[in-house]
Amino acid sequence: MSMPDRSAAPITSAEADPAAGRMAELCRTQAELCARLGSELYAGLLARCAEDVAARGPVWTVLRDLAGCPAEFYPALRLLGSVHRLVLDGRAPVLAAHYPSVGGRPGPGLWEAFHTTVVDRASELAGLVTKPPQTNEVGRSAGLLGGFLLVARETGLPLRLLEIGASAGLNLGWDRYRYESGGWSWGDPASPVRITGLFTGATPAGAPVTVVERLGCDLNPIDPRTEDGRLTLLSYVWPDQTDRSTGCAPPSTSSAAWRRGYGSSGPAPSTGCGSTSRPRGPARPPWSSTRSCSATSPTPTAARSAR
Repeated sequence: MSMPDRSAAPITSAEADPAAGRMAELCRTQAELCARLGSELYAGLLARCAEDVAARGPVWTVLRDLAGCPAEFYPALRLLGSVHRLVLDGRAPVLAAHYPSVGGRPGPGLWEAFHTTVVDRASELAGLVTKPPQTNEVGRSAGLLGGFLLVARETGLPLRLLEIGASAGLNLGWDRYRYESGGWSWGDPASPVRITGLFTGATPAGAPVTVVERLGCDLNPIDPRTEDGRLTLLSYVWPDQTDRSTGCAPPSTSSAAWRRGYGSSGPAPSTGCGSTSRPRGPARPPWSSTRSCSATSPTPTAARSAR
């Protein structure tokens, strides 16, 4: 009886290490999502990252501690955001030449510069990837606008805003922004933040809105008025989608409405956005502006972001 020829199908590193194989597949999946959502730069980098992980290279070394985490931890995006942070704060100057977010242009040598950064900054990156992704930009307020206008119109009541997973709280200031779509508009024409390209089809009916309280809760809240907070938000904006970066800085410090367990009228439980009691008075629509980490947003245009 002849034995099968095993030399024709060598065992790859990923096959020998199922954890690396799973991580490589997560990188490939995220690469496909990035391609569909308009980031050619990240799609290309993640395709190469998948190969590196499958071969148990330096990228795998950085991501290895996340191997047992669920896919919803988005390890590939954590890596990309962490590397982008190094670019933004000047710790990866060679790679910066390929990142449009700092004035660069992707070109030959992009992967080599990325790979070298991962090798040279492996210990820093291994720490950074343990922090959850933070994606917070004012463009997401466009998806909330119709609901808030409906509540205000149907109830005739002022609003108390309770945001779950508020991150930096940028969308707690949704009523201070200007929205425009075709010939339709809503909001203060003098607002420093303009959100355009909102709707296809019918636009929401306008309504007067009065906000009497803004309260956000988050396991890892960010203060966007600090340099660390600013870098954290910008690091998770895909570097070849520079129009999105303008939506990560508050138009004023007051509009950030950053909170950790405290509202404008007193303390609140750290595990929630407010008490469980429901007094009569303002409408209290709880919401979350967090969508898939791969979701796109309408284009926010900030005339000037004061910090």
